[in-house]
Amino acid sequence: MGFSDFDEEQKLAIILTSRLISAISAFGTFLVILTFLIFKSYKSFPLLQIFFLCIAEFFYHISSFIPTDINMTKIDASCITKSIFRIYFEFSSIIWTYLIAFTALLSISLDPLAFDQNRKRYLIIFNSVANIVPAIFTLM
Repeated sequence: MGFSDFDEEQKLAIILTSRLISAISAFGTFLVILTFLIFKSYKSFPLLQIFFLCIAEFFYHISSFIPTDINMTKIDASCITKSIFRIYFEFSSIIWTYLIAFTALLSISLDPLAFDQNRKRYLIIFNSVANIVPAIFTLM
């Protein structure tokens, strides 16, 4: 059973439910972003990573509001834009999740002083990986 097997009312209910859930998730990630920006004294490396993860998640959920054909029968500019945003930001959030887990592993296995000294270098590498790799896969 595919999406085209539903009648118009059922399709609309599915889309509205999906958009409601995306709105709630976008609001939650926005609150995390806002909290991070307001409370500058609590900025640590793990929280900075969560901040970048929330940015990726926020734009992923916002992309669900880009209007597309309800029957999904034609591919137009809005459909392509929505697909690009969703692929890029979803892949970016997956990579940020892996990088947060990798940071936890590094913080356990490395000397805390050595980890803190290389924090900026890790952040540059992590941002490069979490932004360039999804761009490459999105363009493929």
